[in-house]
Amino acid sequence: MAAGAALSLSFPALAEPLAKPLGGAIILTVGGAIANSNGDGNVFFDLALLQTLPARDLVTETPWTKGPHRFTGVPLEALMKWVGARGQTIRVDALNDYSVDVPIKDGPAHGALVVYLFDGEPMLPSDRGPLWIVYPFRDRPETRTETFYQRAVWNVYAMTVR
Repeated sequence: MAAGAALSLSFPALAEPLAKPLGGAIILTVGGAIANSNGDGNVFFDLALLQTLPARDLVTETPWTKGPHRFTGVPLEALMKWVGARGQTIRVDALNDYSVDVPIKDGPAHGALVVYLFDGEPMLPSDRGPLWIVYPFRDRPETRTETFYQRAVWNVYAMTVR
């Protein structure tokens, strides 16, 4: 519980302007029903800005990789709290034209992670990057279903909170 309290102190208050990207290429745009913005009613992230948010490592296996790997990224619930999400779902869009609705509750309920490092290295678009939503498939049997596999979007570049 103390960790959750500490996390809440590190987030901006609702409707407070957020830090701008730190000079790199924009890899994620979050828009829709959000309270916070760093430009044009959206939140724009480069990798450096995304890495300023609380991070978590997850060692798991996926249906698309061989053996366990270490995934590093921002917990979905932390990302949604930082942008001031005011909806129930997130439309996640990928560079390959795939999109899916992900419930915001997948963060706290199922451990969804917005991954930016695969085994310690940034991911290229040619290898599921720049971002990938990953669930703890190995540790949470409820996530080993087609529903969660469909929500494990790679090549993520945009999220719209609804």
